[in-house]
Amino acid sequence: MISRSAGRLRGAHIYQDTEQVLGEIADDQGRGEQVRNWFRRPGYVPESLFYLFAGRPERILISSMEKRVAALWPQSDTPVRERH
Repeated sequence: MISRSAGRLRGAHIYQDTEQVLGEIADDQGRGEQVRNWFRRPGYVPESLFYLFAGRPERILISSMEKRVAALWPQSDTPVRERH
């Protein structure tokens, strides 16, 4: 995020610009449409995403909850769904 957003985040459009960069990163991981759907959901507040990532944008990781649970607890019964 730090290298991808360098010089692209305008103060007056910080949320929109941040969403754009995150969408591009998600595109690289094959999850662009999924991430953009999150941005369109009712109840999504751009400020919440911004404040979550603003301090440490290098920690942005786009993945499914199922894969994260399976990685932390391999013995769990959580099914991992593959998305193509």
